Amino acid sequence: MSDDRSDRYLLMKRDLYWRPNGAGYTGIKEHAGRYTKAECSPYDTEPDHLVTVIHEDDAPDYSPACFEDLKLAHITAERDSLSSRVRELEEALRDLYRGYVNTMEAGRDRIISLGGTCDPVDRMEEGDPVLIRARSLLPKGEGKMLGGEVKS
Repeated sequence: MSDDRSDRYLLMKRDLYWRPNGAGYTGIKEHAGRYTKAECSPYDTEPDHLVTVIHEDDAPDYSPACFEDLKLAHITAERDSLSSRVRELEEALRDLYRGYVNTMEAGRDRIISLGGTCDPVDRMEEGDPVLIRARSLLPKGEGKMLGGEVKS
């Protein structure tokens, strides 16, 4: 059985993580330095356990001595960043949705121009599992999208 874990460790002293290159301390895992097992080996055998070696997968996001105000500021900034990313992804999903429906319309128009018959785009849109999934991911109350336009 192989070990999928990386060879990256964090060092902790006085319940704070070491920063990269041992340049100070932080309570925030994201700001902590990453060290190889070889770099950590001198600390594995410290008799007083002044420095603790923790695999990065096992280290908490915030060390026990992390100041609450810094933790809150970091969490708030992360939330704001994720909220912004969600808005960007929702807009991209809307654009893809519109493009998908426009492609359906073009296909329908081509079939009809060649003398064939085809379901109306709104019927195709209603039953398409990809579009159903996309609609379920967009914020509620945005209305129904048809032909690249949002209709309430």
